Amino acid sequence: MFYKEQDANFYPTWTFVLARALAVVPASLQDTLIYGSIVYWFSGYVPLAANYFVYLLLLLLCAFTSNVMFSVFSAKIKDRPAALAAMSVTVVILILFSGFTVQPNVIPPYYIWIYWINLFAWIFRAVVINEYRSPPYDQIAELDGTTEGEAIMQRFGFTFQGEPYDYVWVWYTVLFCIGICIFSILMTARALETTRFESSGSSGAEVDEDEDSSQTSNNVMTHSQAASLEIKGATLTFQNINYTVKASTTNDELHLLKDISGYFSAGKLTALMGR
Repeated sequence: MFYKEQDANFYPTWTFVLARALAVVPASLQDTLIYGSIVYWFSGYVPLAANYFVYLLLLLLCAFTSNVMFSVFSAKIKDRPAALAAMSVTVVILILFSGFTVQPNVIPPYYIWIYWINLFAWIFRAVVINEYRSPPYDQIAELDGTTEGEAIMQRFGFTFQGEPYDYVWVWYTVLFCIGICIFSILMTARALETTRFESSGSSGAEVDEDEDSSQTSNNVMTHSQAASLEIKGATLTFQNINYTVKASTTNDELHLLKDISGYFSAGKLTALMGR
């Protein structure tokens, strides 16, 4: 269905991708409210309304951005097991370099770039900042004026250039998610425009713009063979056909067909024409 609408230029491809992503927002919002409320209050986060709603916002951004980001796989990979395998490997890498499994300050320098482009790392860091930059953790914990929240973040490696992250990094996370969404929508739209999948068959083969022309010629031969098949039909005959309509301005009746007889041959287009 999408390919037919795309060929007819009903709408740009990116609008289809965006609309498909926005369609799951109500479900994601419901899941965020239920799951986020349970986790936040049962885990003992700071009992402040502002921090609670920021936490829900981060969960919603994570769900929406993940959905848009992983849609690239479904647009480019036809085979379901292969797409699931690719997404599973991606999720493992994202979790491994999220700052939760391995602390950010001990990630090797040649892998640190994965941490900085990692959606889960940005979300997890924003959750940590939202918690430990809140008023309950503003008590002075060390002689140099370091607060309790800053000391905790330094202990677990959540620092930038040797200093604990400021709260502004939460809003940097929002901007990062917006950028990832825009990039993923463009990538998915590009994949849908350049890659097409066969509508039948179990091989899961895809049709690319650079596909060999031999397959096209085979398709042409198949269409030619189909066109050469004998078309069976029936001859329709009629006799003394009459047809009248009421005039639009008067009550008179117009006799359009009067005692018409004839036949329609099989396989021929025939029309009745009046004077």
